[in-house]
Amino acid sequence: MSFSPTPLDMEALLREMIKRALELRSPPTLPSRPQPIVIEEALDEPLIDVFEGEDEVKVYVELKGVKPEKLRLNLVDGSLEVKAEGFHDVIQLPRGLDVEAASSRLNNGVLEVKVPKLRGGERHRL
Repeated sequence: MSFSPTPLDMEALLREMIKRALELRSPPTLPSRPQPIVIEEALDEPLIDVFEGEDEVKVYVELKGVKPEKLRLNLVDGSLEVKAEGFHDVIQLPRGLDVEAASSRLNNGVLEVKVPKLRGGERHRL
């Protein structure tokens, strides 16, 4: 006689395994119960958009309430590092950019960074 579980049996087994794993993780003095999912944290992440045009790359980062003096930008190793109060992110950029000619501005809570592309065979020494 062999045991061939149905999909419902497998689901029940999986639920039981997850329940046991969560019980082992919980402190013994507290009853096990599902932890709430915090959605607000994910919604608070600033929006980031990167647009690559023919002549330049534009990066937009939503930074509500950030003052320009509290904002730090670094272009390092093909990426843009953005640091502000309570926010830090590294955004990968395409190759072939003229980082020396990059510009940025913070306007109404939106950071705009423009990085021109190098022309033809032009090279930038690091």
